[in-house]
Amino acid sequence: MTDTAAAVATAATASTAGNQPIPITALPAQSLQQVAEALAREVERLSQALQQLSQASQRWSLCRATVEKWERQVRAVQDSSEEADGSVPRLADGDEVLLPLTGSVFVSGQVCEPETCLVDIGTGYSVQKTPAEARAYFDGKLKVVNEHARQASAALEEKRKQWEVVKQVLAAKLQGSGAARDR
Repeated sequence: MTDTAAAVATAATASTAGNQPIPITALPAQSLQQVAEALAREVERLSQALQQLSQASQRWSLCRATVEKWERQVRAVQDSSEEADGSVPRLADGDEVLLPLTGSVFVSGQVCEPETCLVDIGTGYSVQKTPAEARAYFDGKLKVVNEHARQASAALEEKRKQWEVVKQVLAAKLQGSGAARDR
């Protein structure tokens, strides 16, 4: 067993009723099989959690991009409607705009309050925010989700290492018991 595997083997110990850790090399093959199965389930659970966090990150990024797209559209309307004297009128209530639903689907709408947007904060509640506040809100959500994803990724990597060590020790025990039977 390599030094890294030995370190992981020390970390991947089973507990007895007295909560005294037992090195995995001291466990019988049947117990090692149970530990390997538990680690496999944990690896699967962490993989699914990481996938869900990735999807959440993509959704928050899309929300942030939508706010930026709205700001660009407001600027484009203001730029295209420049007055003869060079002044730029503000987007006003009732002005017609195209609202992006996706990257290629837009719907027409009327502006109610051009300086704000509604941000869904969950459970059916929306809050009125400026585009800068909305971006900051989405950035905060992205930061939290990405930190959780980083932690889940580190935990997943650790569990995978432990699982591999347990599988190696189990294979060695099974091979050893097979060799002992052959004698």
